[in-house]
Amino acid sequence: MSEQLLQLLRRKVEADGPIRQDEWWQICLYHPGHGYYATKIPLGADFITAPDISQLFGELIGLALAQCWLDGGAKQPATLAEIGPGKGTLMADAWRALGVVPNAREALAPLALVEVSASLRAFQTNRLRGLPVRWFDALDQVPMAGPTYLVANELFDALPVRQLVRLSGRWFERKVGVSGSGHLGLLLDPRPSPLTSSLPDSPDGAVHEISPARERMAASVGQRLVASGGAALLIDYGEMYDGATGDTIQAVRGHRKVSDPFELPGEIDLTSRVDFNPIVRALQAAGCTVAGPITQGEFLRNLGIEVRTEALANGLDAAQAADLRNRTNRLIDPRRMGRLFKVLGVAPAGQPLPPGFPAEERPA
Repeated sequence: MSEQLLQLLRRKVEADGPIRQDEWWQICLYHPGHGYYATKIPLGADFITAPDISQLFGELIGLALAQCWLDGGAKQPATLAEIGPGKGTLMADAWRALGVVPNAREALAPLALVEVSASLRAFQTNRLRGLPVRWFDALDQVPMAGPTYLVANELFDALPVRQLVRLSGRWFERKVGVSGSGHLGLLLDPRPSPLTSSLPDSPDGAVHEISPARERMAASVGQRLVASGGAALLIDYGEMYDGATGDTIQAVRGHRKVSDPFELPGEIDLTSRVDFNPIVRALQAAGCTVAGPITQGEFLRNLGIEVRTEALANGLDAAQAADLRNRTNRLIDPRRMGRLFKVLGVAPAGQPLPPGFPAEERPA
């Protein structure tokens, strides 16, 4: 599979010249015949996400969005949506938790899943069997049925980036080309980038990543919330960078970093740390208020994950209780996932933000 995609990329570069990194990334992950997400069920095999570590993650997300629904007047109908639902675990756990909130399931069904991968849709169909679910290719295809309560976990880090390098006081863009030996790899466009107005002042040698795809996705979320009302929780691996981001692209296969991502297109996952600054700006430009980002650990603690863990542990044997506590710790410990992942709360200006954010993180 990777050899076919590799030859396709080589032919494209040889025909059109060096291509942008985000175009290479898009082909590697999303090519309909050979792309990583189009042909694989990667979760668990190459990486694991928070919903698959503990059921409490999805349950607390579901209850937080249910609280948003209650705070917004418990309108019926309403829409519960997830972009990039992975194995469907988060939504399955959220749906189970909604059973304790009167009328929530009736109001929020059918669930709307935005998923472009045919292989993941097939997995989700089996995982969510018996639940009222509809699938869509894009958020703007989801029918406007009342306010929208939306979650996206590890969505933005999988969207393509472009990298620029600072040299002699100017920015130059990295592109993907073919060497004399026929290998794909990075080279520097000799022309200074026209994107200088949006780039931070940085010393020579600095690398900065930009992602129009992430900004478009954030704008889409913000526009949807403003049009329909509601709220969103956006959870991802990243920072609010003060200056250049550096080179944060990672290629992963079998839970291990791959040193040369260009030799295995379609066989590896590509991610990079999210710069939340442009995402926040895009959401605010669409007319939304944004809380955070705060760390995943702080967010889950604020929602009561430790109390819920102990309540459940009291009904388990010693080994099961220890496993449950370890899973919670993995989510909230700052040395593990607790600090690496951040959470944004989003709502249209003047409407209630999701719970879980301290008062100082909530704009006046």
